[in-house]
Amino acid sequence: FKLHNDYTANQLGHMIRQAFGTRYYSRIVYALQKKPNGNHKIIFDVTENPLTFLKAGLHYSRFTGIGLIANITSRNLLLRNSRTIAAINLGESFRIRGEHLQYLGRLKKFGLTLKTQFDRFDVTTYDQSKQSGLYKQNILETSEKLHYSPSKNFTVGIGHRFEWVQYKPQLSSVFQFEGRNNFSTLSAYIKHNTLGRNVFPRKGIKVELEFARVSKQHENINFLINGEPPGDPDSLKVATSPYLRSSMNAEGYLPLGRKMTAFLTMQGGVNFNYS
Repeated sequence: FKLHNDYTANQLGHMIRQAFGTRYYSRIVYALQKKPNGNHKIIFDVTENPLTFLKAGLHYSRFTGIGLIANITSRNLLLRNSRTIAAINLGESFRIRGEHLQYLGRLKKFGLTLKTQFDRFDVTTYDQSKQSGLYKQNILETSEKLHYSPSKNFTVGIGHRFEWVQYKPQLSSVFQFEGRNNFSTLSAYIKHNTLGRNVFPRKGIKVELEFARVSKQHENINFLINGEPPGDPDSLKVATSPYLRSSMNAEGYLPLGRKMTAFLTMQGGVNFNYS
């Protein structure tokens, strides 16, 4: 807001929503006080959120099992107009993440996100729908993203991520492998979100599109058949050539009444020149 400027009711509402969307405030109320010259003075009554939150919760899914999640989120910890997160999951799976989001410019239309995450999962393999083996999978990811948001509903960005993956057999099977792989990915993405709210939305759509190039992979993987290397080592090889990929996540919500909502979710992906 600027002093001695003219604002319409729609402009006021839009600017208030922008300020509230920064999450620095839990409450913003304003009133118009008429002055003798016919102008109005805007009186703001705001309640600021704490700059640091500590959160904890329990989570369960069939894939990751049960875990206790702890998270600390702080704003303006390292620099102004920033958000820093540290999170950990302790339980059947171990996961840890650190992330820093730095907004650039007063209106926060540009942003830079730096992220590091480590995951350790137990992955089950199957042969004709029957469990055949169990692997311990370790994944390390580091990434950087630069995004531009011309409006509160639309974002475009570019990014890079490096992934390191390690496989260790836990239960032996007829066919198994062990080793590690690492590669980098360059990507461009588009996000559009008009959901009425994040949790249990009743209307709106959310679309995420990503186009990426996966670079040459650097693998060191050994295959075993009945515990022994194959007779012809060249018969089992991992393709390491670069390839292009695209992915899409979309969901839409339509209210059918006061207590009923229809929703549709679609996901898809394509790998090009991949083997």
